[in-house]
Amino acid sequence: MDADLRARAKAHAAQDPLPMLGFSHVEWWVGNAYQTAMFFRSILGFSMVGYRGPETGHRETSSYLLESGNIRFIVTGAKGPIIRSRITFISTDRECTTSPSGSPAPKRLFEREQEKRGNL
Repeated sequence: MDADLRARAKAHAAQDPLPMLGFSHVEWWVGNAYQTAMFFRSILGFSMVGYRGPETGHRETSSYLLESGNIRFIVTGAKGPIIRSRITFISTDRECTTSPSGSPAPKRLFEREQEKRGNL
């Protein structure tokens, strides 16, 4: 990498309004989680560190946690064509009732979905 490109990258990163300090893992959604996990393990040398699936109480998906040094991948695959749990984000902000655009905030949407199901 030449010095000019490095200087431009640093200048661009300094202007980022929401800088990323790091992340814990990258999750891959795949068609066959077991096959993908075995590929990462045998060909790329990752170690299988964790598993979540029907045997652990999660009937809809199976996930494998793979690790190599500081790199962590979660490989997830659905067990069927439809995943019932469609809630992907839950706000923990108790004061938040609407988003900046005026639409209901994720927390309120979560509560509404739970009310429809009779869980609240």
